[in-house]
Amino acid sequence: MLLALVVAVLAVVGVAPAASAWTDDYPSPWRSAAQDSTSDSWGYKNRECTSFVAWRLHARNGFEMPRGIGNGGTWHSWFAARGYAVNGTPAVGAIAESATHVAWVEAVNGDGTVTVEDYNYGYTGTYGERRVAVSAFHYIHARDIGGAGFADGAFLGSIETGVVYRVVGGAPIRLYNQGVVPGFSGSVTTMVHQQVIDQMPAYPADGAYVNIVEAGGSGIYRFVGGAPVRLFNWGALPGFDGSRAYGINFQSLVVLDHMRPVPADGAYINIVEAGGSGVYRFVGGAPVRLFNWGALPGFDGGRVVDVNFQSLVNLDHMAPVPADGAYISIVEAGGSGIYRFAGGAPVRLFNWGALPGFDGGRVVDVNFDSLATLDHMRSVPADGTWLGSAETGIVYRVAGGAALRLYNHGALPGFSGANVVMVNQATLDNRDHLLATPVDGTVLQGFPSGSTWTISAGHRASAGPGAAAVGVDDQTAEEFPAGS
Repeated sequence: MLLALVVAVLAVVGVAPAASAWTDDYPSPWRSAAQDSTSDSWGYKNRECTSFVAWRLHARNGFEMPRGIGNGGTWHSWFAARGYAVNGTPAVGAIAESATHVAWVEAVNGDGTVTVEDYNYGYTGTYGERRVAVSAFHYIHARDIGGAGFADGAFLGSIETGVVYRVVGGAPIRLYNQGVVPGFSGSVTTMVHQQVIDQMPAYPADGAYVNIVEAGGSGIYRFVGGAPVRLFNWGALPGFDGSRAYGINFQSLVVLDHMRPVPADGAYINIVEAGGSGVYRFVGGAPVRLFNWGALPGFDGGRVVDVNFQSLVNLDHMAPVPADGAYISIVEAGGSGIYRFAGGAPVRLFNWGALPGFDGGRVVDVNFDSLATLDHMRSVPADGTWLGSAETGIVYRVAGGAALRLYNHGALPGFSGANVVMVNQATLDNRDHLLATPVDGTVLQGFPSGSTWTISAGHRASAGPGAAAVGVDDQTAEEFPAGS
């Protein structure tokens, strides 16, 4: 309670709270549902120890658990049979397993104990953290945090391929011209088997720095949610240390080796020039501003990465609006305000469980004011966005802010079922972030006829050649009465 109070108070005054060692970041849709009433992305029942550890491995380690390999206490057999280390030596990010339980290792302490986080210890169905003797568990090393013991900046070479990597934020980033990287030499390169490299974290830890050596000192990036975000005034970042900006090649950045193109959902940044009031959270690759981050379940100030205002302005390795299909939950709505992005706009869902493949682990908590101000969001979906009703299967296309029903969508150029964002019929009926009719001047092109029409005041008139048009079927276009 005291920690929660401190976080809330700091949020009110606009100061990012210090890192809390332990935080319940288990996704809201699974945490708020009755225990064992739903399954997570990996097939484990919600609020069980297995589900929490699978989530942590995904969110913190960049490791995806296989589906349904068994209850806690049986995982060691599956991992050992596939070559993963299982032993009595703990490591941060390792799976701690006892006879009937699994937990996630938060810290290895110097007194013969480990600090673990888990769910359902003592069959409570809730989050907890404990400090226990190392001997209480054996440890499964799926993808430990910290690069399998290799220090950041270390050079690794693959015995099998000869490729050289540099460890950054625990992850191995491939070098393409290591000879130009300061500090590199064969004598300081540790040769390891490729399997060791493959089992290291998939992406650098939040806050890690790289320096593009070919940029002559002007290309410093910081990792956020696995993506490299360019800095423009790194000297303004609290605690910046140039020796921690490890040199890599420009080509490493171009191919995004062990990097994401945009930050992972849920990652945080803080704009240092904003003096503590500019905290953003990533949704579908886009930075969405928060207004009361202390209200977010499991918010941990230690996971907020400082970057520059210009990094945000330039949207470096960021999307301008969330990708189609991304989800947000409005924390002030108490679990009832879930939205899905389509064409950059948030449309409200009314029965998200009806959506094919809905995954509560992909829902990102933000504030009501994030939605109200439409920060890095559109007010209505972009022209050409495809929407589908989960309940009826009917497909719609957005034109001029309105969702128009299609009758033969398969005949339209560019149609693909993979591009359809599924929402509820109530979303379409209530026109959440949608208009009743297209804005005046919207141009439609009917298929298969190819006729083009300009919409004005809900009526259609023939459009001249060359106008940018949204493709619909002829029946859809003809539902607009001809203008007088």
